[in-house]
This record gives sequence, structure tokens and C-alpha cells, in this order.
Amino acid sequence: MALGSTWRGLLRKGEAYVLKHTTYSLKSFMKTVLKPRDPGLFALLYNSFTVVKPRNRSKPKLPTIEQLRQIWQQLPTIESRLYFIILSECGLRPSEPFLVSIDDVDFEHGVIRIGKVTETKRAFIAFLRPEVVDWVKREYLPGRCLVGGSSFTSLGSSSQPGWSAKACPSP
Repeated sequence: MALGSTWRGLLRKGEAYVLKHTTYSLKSFMKTVLKPRDPGLFALLYNSFTVVKPRNRSKPKLPTIEQLRQIWQQLPTIESRLYFIILSECGLRPSEPFLVSIDDVDFEHGVIRIGKVTETKRAFIAFLRPEVVDWVKREYLPGRCLVGGSSFTSLGSSSQPGWSAKACPSP
């Protein structure tokens, strides 16, 4: 009875994960030590309790649109703003915006074609809101075209092969 009250006490205190690991360890110990010596007692004890499986009730708190806007406004360069906006709008993996070339973006329809094919991901398209397309046309592209396409050098270098074709130059 003492062990049962200890377990109930752990559950009440919110120590469900301690209880989970304790019960896993106890069952493992029983399999290793008790089962070879006394299979009958092992079966009786092993089946007398179950492993506690705590529910994860915490849900990740996603940032609000206003928080995302504040982050975006504090970004130091126009390239980092483009990178951030592509990630937040399209749900791409962190390395994927660096794979997108200007030719992969259909500004008329607000579509980005991601052509990278890996074991876990196939080529697909992502959509941009009209406001984002307008911002890219109005703010990002004109600055990118200055000085032969090499005005933005904080993230990329115009000496990198294919730099001018990349929508978001890599570091």
C-alpha cells in the first residue's frame, strides 16, 4: 500500500513524468531479474500495474500577427526581412528560401515554386498574399537591381555563383 500511495502522491503533485520513468524502470527490472528466477511471481507483479502515460496538455503558444510584425520591423536588412516573410508566409524549412531563384517566383499569381527534392520532401508550390507580393515588387526588387544586382551584400556576396538569380542570397 505504501508504494501505491507514493505513486498517487506523485500524480497529485504533477510529477507524472517521474512516475512514468519509475514504472518503466520497475517493469524493466522485473523482466531482467524476477522473470528468470520466478516466472509466476513475475507475471503476478508485472501485470498488477500499468505504466503511467502522462498527457501533454501544453500547447505551443504561437505568436500573434502583431508580434510577427514587430519582429519583422526590427530586422536590420531587407534580405533578412524577405527571408523572414517567406518563412512566415509559406512555412518553408529554414534552408529552403535560399534555394528559391527569382525565376521560381510568379509575381502575377503570388506563387513560389520550390524545386528541391529530398528523401523527405518533394517539389511543391507555396502561395504569397498580395500584400507580400506588392512589398517584394515595391521594396525588395528595386533595391536588388541597383548597382548591377549587387547592392544587397549583407547576407550574400555578388561574387558567389548564381547570386544575382537567388531571391534570398545565402550567407
